Amino acid sequence: MDSVGLRLFGTPRFDVNGKPVVIQRRKVTALVAYLAVTGQDHSRDTLAALLWPDYDQVSARGNLRRELSRVKQEFHPSLLKIEREQVSTNPDVDICLDVADFRALVNKARVHVHEEETLCKDCLANLEEAVKLYTGDFMEGFSLPDSRSFEDWIFFQSEGLRQMFGEALKRLVELYSLSGKFEKGVECARKWLSLDVLNEEVHRWLIKLYAWQGQYSAAVRQFQDCKRIFKAELGVGLETETLSLYEAVKARQLKPPSRLKRAETPSSKTISTLAGRYAKDDLIAIGGYGEIYNGRDLTTGKKVVIKRIKQDIIVQDSSHIQRFLQEGEALRILNHPNIVTFLDAFEEDGQHNLVMEYISGGTLRSLLDEHTRLPVERILDIALQLSDALSRAHYLKIIHRDLKPENVLLSEDGAPRLMDFGVARIMNAEVRLTQTGSMLGSPLYVSPEILRGEEPDHRSDIWSFGIVLYEMLTGVPPFQGENVGTVLISILEDPVPPLTTIRPDVPPALVNLIDRMLDKDPQKRLQSTRQVGVELESIRLGWGILDSGQTTQRDSLRSSTDLVLSDKLPEIREKTEPPI
Repeated sequence: MDSVGLRLFGTPRFDVNGKPVVIQRRKVTALVAYLAVTGQDHSRDTLAALLWPDYDQVSARGNLRRELSRVKQEFHPSLLKIEREQVSTNPDVDICLDVADFRALVNKARVHVHEEETLCKDCLANLEEAVKLYTGDFMEGFSLPDSRSFEDWIFFQSEGLRQMFGEALKRLVELYSLSGKFEKGVECARKWLSLDVLNEEVHRWLIKLYAWQGQYSAAVRQFQDCKRIFKAELGVGLETETLSLYEAVKARQLKPPSRLKRAETPSSKTISTLAGRYAKDDLIAIGGYGEIYNGRDLTTGKKVVIKRIKQDIIVQDSSHIQRFLQEGEALRILNHPNIVTFLDAFEEDGQHNLVMEYISGGTLRSLLDEHTRLPVERILDIALQLSDALSRAHYLKIIHRDLKPENVLLSEDGAPRLMDFGVARIMNAEVRLTQTGSMLGSPLYVSPEILRGEEPDHRSDIWSFGIVLYEMLTGVPPFQGENVGTVLISILEDPVPPLTTIRPDVPPALVNLIDRMLDKDPQKRLQSTRQVGVELESIRLGWGILDSGQTTQRDSLRSSTDLVLSDKLPEIREKTEPPI
């Protein structure tokens, strides 16, 4: 049996039985990569629309037919399983995909069970091998200018893999520290820092690793570099933990970690991510295309939430699977304390599942139903944290598109967690209709530009955020009507009802902020959620509200790191819908 190698980290490279294969046509490269990475059957119509979005269906399918023929002639005759209406990779061909191997190695380390106070050589070996495979970002330098949806897919894949790479490097730094291999720890920490120079945790690790080697001058330089970068990029100081670490280094009081005992391989066990790890309990909600269950992680004993795509939806349109998986990728990439935490994604018996953290405090909708008008202090606290979450999403060029009270969970301490990125996408997305004709997003919170058929961007989320703020203050959204049609007309034509006539105790600055968030012209609307957050913080302090948490104000500024940096990034290219 032939062995086909697909190397997609860095510049795409291919081989058959170790002999390099040069593919001249970019569409062939894209087609092979997409089929191999997704590992699913795809309809010819889906593939044709993905790669030739500007062609009519007949022409696009003709192009696809020719490219499939070229795969057989120029690459490998049996690589693909080509049927009348479906195309996939051939399970009978030995395909070596570096991306799949990388994910498998990282996942092995994730689910490998042993005592915490141990140094596991199996986890160390798996992570070292995974890091070796990551020779560059996913399909680095490859693009299809005429297929923006394919480039969206590359973006999501690349960001998800970068996060896994960072996770592997972090764990290796920890393991090398426990084993006293500080030089290797520095090497991994440097790679980790290259992913995000504003990750203060990595700077702390480097300071400690240098100090444990007796390189105190290097440790001090690392601290000074960290301080300079955060001052220049964010205009903020360093965390207390970093400052305390620096003082310990100066006093030469930092002791290396105690070496932990090694885990014995026979006493360890591996739990499959596809079977035996998650117990599914009662159904708690049904959405447009998903069902949500309470569950439990049998490995950790913690409660989780399991979201499954509805089988009847898949029967109607299999492209919903891609949208479902995209939600998991978006959550994996976002990784923010005010966004619901993504834990796992897997397929079992043809059923696709997303596993997320369990949040016990209900939704913002349930809170508003119980308390029609929330205190201004509480509203500002929730709004500040949501602005941080949206700033993170917008920095990564992801717009939520369905911000509403139902999609904001509340933890036990009242902190909000933004959820449901099932219709989120990269800026600048084309407005779409579902097959039922309903617009993606909820009518009461949808922005005027979406209703006008314009391309939504992050400012559409700012509009929805303004609607949510208005509703938290008054108990009702500003634009209402007897039916959906009258609501949409009101959004397009009516002014925002004066907030102070309903809620006189609202600070004038907050009224002014909401009015600017709800400007019907996105060019005149507030231009970033970072700007919203800064003004909310100013209003909060001017309102005389004390921080419920000592780090809330500082964290609000620091969590907007992403938007500060985004001002320095080149403008994102124009995009259309992803392949769903």
